[in-house]
Amino acid sequence: MPPSPRDRVWIDTHVHVIDSARWPMSSNKGYRANAAERGTAEELLACMDAHGITGAVVVQPSGYGTDHRALHDALARAPERLRGIGMVEAPTDVAALARQPGIVGLRLNVTDYDGGVLPRERLERLLGAAAEAGLLVQILASAEVLAGHADALASSSAPVVLDHLGSPRSGDGVAASAFEALCGLAARNPWIYAKLSAPFRIDASGAPWPEAAAVARRLLQAFGPERCIWGSDWPFIALGDAPRPAYADLLAWVDTAVGLHLEHVMSLTPQRLFGLTAAAA
Repeated sequence: MPPSPRDRVWIDTHVHVIDSARWPMSSNKGYRANAAERGTAEELLACMDAHGITGAVVVQPSGYGTDHRALHDALARAPERLRGIGMVEAPTDVAALARQPGIVGLRLNVTDYDGGVLPRERLERLLGAAAEAGLLVQILASAEVLAGHADALASSSAPVVLDHLGSPRSGDGVAASAFEALCGLAARNPWIYAKLSAPFRIDASGAPWPEAAAVARRLLQAFGPERCIWGSDWPFIALGDAPRPAYADLLAWVDTAVGLHLEHVMSLTPQRLFGLTAAAA
């Protein structure tokens, strides 16, 4: 098990707030959470407190689209502990997103929101708009899609975060050429970060997710602990019939996967990237 997080500033960089009772999901794109899939702001903060998590980054779920009411409500409840990642429909909307309190980044959910397609021109315009607005760009896409845009990502002046271990296909592991292309981005752009999150999304074997741990170690080798961060993906939606993971198991997984680099991955790097140093107070 990891050392007691209560002794340090631990950051979970990938959580969602889903409160369909107050804010129904009305987007015609993305994953629509069912009635049993919820994670309110109150439940998030309680989960953080129960596991000694100091701060968190709340990521807009695809089912809410650009309706940020649930996200804004969460950020207002604990502005010193939470930061937000929002969504836009067009590059011209990025500047307005950047002006919203607590928002530090823009999410591109290619997998669930954009049908797996990411046109190069759209990506380049969003990266440029984010850089101009001072936002980072967080991308959820398959390793193949990301590798296909390696040149655009390599030239980005906005920080880029690759979600969910770069999303290699289950069973491909570190051997896939697309995944190795992602690792190669580390040397091409110092502003690209790897998020060691949601191991259960790429490894169906269950805790302790050994295949995902191997992927995390390869990313850590490529990007270094100064450019790797951890996220749980709480409250663990869109899993079909698979059981939801235990938060404690995800803490144990990252401890095993990164070893002596835990403080960088869970504390120093995310504090710097997301501006959460105030969480230490």
